[in-house]
Amino acid sequence: MSRADSPLRALRRRLKMTQAQLSDAAGVSQGHISDVECGHSAIDAKLKSFLQKLHQDTKDMERRQLIYMKESKAQTAEAIIREADTQYADS
Repeated sequence: MSRADSPLRALRRRLKMTQAQLSDAAGVSQGHISDVECGHSAIDAKLKSFLQKLHQDTKDMERRQLIYMKESKAQTAEAIIREADTQYADS
C-alpha cells in the first residue's frame, strides 16, 4: 500500500493534523504513525483504541449537530407560522 492509499493518512489529513499531532493525541510515537501510513506496521492496540474513541466522538457530535439542525428548522418553521398568523389576524 502506498502512502497515498493509507486510510490513516487520509483520516489524519481530513483532521488537518500532522503525524506529530496525531501521535501526541493518541499516545503513540510519530514513527509508529509513519510506519502504519507506509504499510510497514499494523495499528497497535493503543492507536486502535484512540481511533475507535475518535470515531465514537465524531458520531456523537454528528448526532448532536443533526438534532440541533432539526430543532433549529422546527423553531424557524414555528416563527414563520406565528408571523403568518399575526399577518392574517391583522387583515
